[in-house]
Amino acid sequence: MSTPQEVNLALSGQIDAVMQKYFPDAKKRGNNYEMGDLDGNKGSSCGVFRAKGGVYLAKDSATGECIPILSLIARKHLNWKEAFVEARRICGLHDLKPAVVVERPAVVKDSSTALGPMRGTEAMKYLSQERGLSEAVLQKYGIRSHKRYSSVNEDFWAARFYDADGNYVMLKSTGVLRNNGKKDIWSTKAWHTLWGWDNVQDNDRSILIAEGEIDAMSWDQMDVGMPCLSVPSGVSNLGWIDNDYEALSRFENIYISMDNDEAGQRAAKEIAKRLGLQRCRTVQYPSDVNDANDLLRKHPADAPALVKAAESNDPPTLRTAASLGSDVADEIHRYESEKAHNPFMWPELPFRLREGELVTLGGYAGHGKSQLMYQMVLHEMVANNRRGCVASFEIPSSSMLMQMLWMQNGKCPNPDKIKDEVQVLADKLWFVESEEGVDNSWESIKDDFLYANRRYGCDIFVIDALMHLTAKDDWNGQARIAKQAAKFALDNRVTVILIAHCDAKKATTAMMPENEHILGGQEIVASSHTVVLIWRNKDKEKRIEAGEQVDGPDGKFYVSKQRNSGVLVYRDLWYQKSRRMFHTDIQNLEKLEKNEEMSDWDLTDSDFDAF
Repeated sequence: MSTPQEVNLALSGQIDAVMQKYFPDAKKRGNNYEMGDLDGNKGSSCGVFRAKGGVYLAKDSATGECIPILSLIARKHLNWKEAFVEARRICGLHDLKPAVVVERPAVVKDSSTALGPMRGTEAMKYLSQERGLSEAVLQKYGIRSHKRYSSVNEDFWAARFYDADGNYVMLKSTGVLRNNGKKDIWSTKAWHTLWGWDNVQDNDRSILIAEGEIDAMSWDQMDVGMPCLSVPSGVSNLGWIDNDYEALSRFENIYISMDNDEAGQRAAKEIAKRLGLQRCRTVQYPSDVNDANDLLRKHPADAPALVKAAESNDPPTLRTAASLGSDVADEIHRYESEKAHNPFMWPELPFRLREGELVTLGGYAGHGKSQLMYQMVLHEMVANNRRGCVASFEIPSSSMLMQMLWMQNGKCPNPDKIKDEVQVLADKLWFVESEEGVDNSWESIKDDFLYANRRYGCDIFVIDALMHLTAKDDWNGQARIAKQAAKFALDNRVTVILIAHCDAKKATTAMMPENEHILGGQEIVASSHTVVLIWRNKDKEKRIEAGEQVDGPDGKFYVSKQRNSGVLVYRDLWYQKSRRMFHTDIQNLEKLEKNEEMSDWDLTDSDFDAF
């Protein structure tokens, strides 16, 4: 929960405490309140009531003004920003724990020594005559001329980037001339944040985000009535959402204005999804206009009307077959991509972790479910550039991270080099940690997962394990969680891995678990798009421990359900102790271990759930 709409709903859930804190003179009437006016004075002409959707509204019958609860308490604060921060605190909203904290760079003072005035320069001539930007708007955004070495340009204009807290974090310099059609751009160490934060005031509730600095200044010059900001480095890099998510959360309306091409429109959809569909509006250009600067030079008077007519991104509940064309094309591209190259960690298997699917990973206690999950998620993050979020209630985050680093490095991580070794998972992995004394629930986990998806772009999620979210014998509760997890995966086009235990009474030495052995009943299997089962050959381990020579696999990997393809997968597994990883090919494993120093780590520690 982070947007104003979500905060409104959260505040409404504790309306009694909110009213007592801000409007102690209000009189409670059933589930509603009465007071004299929107400032909370004594009287009865203003009602505070629960509207459709669960959000409380305040309506003053004397003036006709009607506002939601967040706007109501904002009247008791100095500005909207302060009210929003306090409302989040009241609601107990918090951030996730990243595997690695990335430090923001500070621009060296000497970086500004090459900056100069704009008047009389070729850069000024270019921006004013060719781009149509006024001197007033250039001054407002702090544009300066810049000198640096380039084989293409002698004249540059520079934009200074300040984050939402006012810290100077980056200098970006752009040449007047292009190099074979490409912009001649240089910057200090990159810190991805929107450009134009220094023009945002604490009472602003709406902003516009453009595709480039010139476009942002063009929108501002066309007077659209709100601060106009720009993405820092085109539409291919949305890393700024990670850094600006908290600062953006307070805005009620976000207008998105990307270029009028396929890449721009695709980015607009992704930005809206990440920042919240219900509050984002996409500005559409006329057919003869490519971007905001083009609009400034052709139809500047149309700008306010275009913003006012910006399209909502609310997802429709009823769609025609024709409207699904682009979605079908995406499915075909994914299918063809899978045929050409399977991105799963064992590409020879007809299986992969797909977006939009709930994957239930089952096995008996101590049979390696978590260990297999570590390996799969690590591969998806490192090899397939995905971002993961793990909610584990059995194993501490630090232990999970150590296991993944062990797999990645092939040996126990070096505590003296841990800061360097952990960088492989920087900006790739986040953890949801359980708070002491707080009962875990799917509702709270879902909110954290949605936050991670919106802010950080996480697209693979893990719940370890289902038994910690509901009572052991609450079959209906477990079935409900599985259904909602499947819906979350489908709605957000992400992968959710749900770790479930199998019935220990069925765990004989020779029995591979089946779907019906998963604790929680067949509703969990029915809700899952995919079911993966793992089995550990404990009989082999016992006989080896007794000094016998034993052949055969260390375990089994069994995909017992794939709704997407219908293909079942059943393979032998061999466990590589030195890397703590599974393999499906013993010959390949023997090659890997030939010159590898074997680990003497104690694998009997039950906390690691490893072979």
